[in-house]
Amino acid sequence: MENISQNGAGAQNLTLTTCAINCIIDSCKKDKRKAVCFVTGIPRAGKTLAGLNIANERHKFENNEHAVFLSENGPLVDVL
Repeated sequence: MENISQNGAGAQNLTLTTCAINCIIDSCKKDKRKAVCFVTGIPRAGKTLAGLNIANERHKFENNEHAVFLSENGPLVDVL
């Protein structure tokens, strides 16, 4: 589990990425539209961690908001 939380992007870049995607999600919810977001980067840049953080932040049963993180990374899926 420790490896999942390690990334090379640094806290500032991870925070900026997470905030940008959360803004897109909020805008889409407000305007009743859809968007696709692609997060790219070198291996160990923090893409998976960003996705997991966003999915966990957006999963709010009390507000009828649901999030899912999908991955075809077998070892990651086994850990999760």
